[in-house]
Amino acid sequence: MTDNELVAKAKEALENSYSPYSHFAVGAALLSTEPEDLGKLLYRSVDNPIPPVLTDKKPLCQEVVHKATDEDFDLYKLVPAPTNTPDDAGPYITLGMCYASHPDTG
Repeated sequence: MTDNELVAKAKEALENSYSPYSHFAVGAALLSTEPEDLGKLLYRSVDNPIPPVLTDKKPLCQEVVHKATDEDFDLYKLVPAPTNTPDDAGPYITLGMCYASHPDTG
C-alpha cells in the first residue's frame, strides 16, 4: 500500500467513525482536575517529587528489543492501548508521559 493510499484509507475511516467523546479531556479527569488546570497541576508536581528507590541489587528485568521489521511484530501486543467504548475507532494511549530526574544529575 502506498502512502497516498494509506492516507486515503485513514481519511475514509475518519469520515465513517462515530467518536462523540474524542475531545474529552481524559488526562485531566484521571487527575481530578479541570482541563485548563492540567498544565498548572503538572508544573506544581515538581514541588513534591517522589524520592528514587536506590538499591545495590541487579534489576529483575532484561532488555528485550522488538523490531518493527520482525515478522511477528504486533504493537498491540506490546503496548497496553485500551479502547474506551465499543464505538471507539481503535485503541489509543492517553497521558503517556512520565516526569523523572536522575538522582545524581537532577
